[in-house]
Amino acid sequence: PMEAGVAAVGDNCIDRYLPPVSLALVGGNAVNVAAQWAGLGLPSAYFGAVGDDRDGMRVSTTLAAAGVACCGVRILPGRTAYTEIGRAPSAA
Repeated sequence: PMEAGVAAVGDNCIDRYLPPVSLALVGGNAVNVAAQWAGLGLPSAYFGAVGDDRDGMRVSTTLAAAGVACCGVRILPGRTAYTEIGRAPSAA
């Protein structure tokens, strides 16, 4: 159980930055807000659904490492959402 605090409900995803960056990070508005609250020392929780894949486990473990209670994470069959982020060529 979590002491009185704040909770974020909603989206999560893996942000996949395409080359030349080539980086994958846990993201999503609600996830980012919950992590920021925890970073400010507020008891925070996250409620949302992840897939039963490696990325879903990564979302949960990343939240827990940030100090966010994951009591509201629901694991569903399937893949966790991801967003591919590319970089457009610079205008000359």
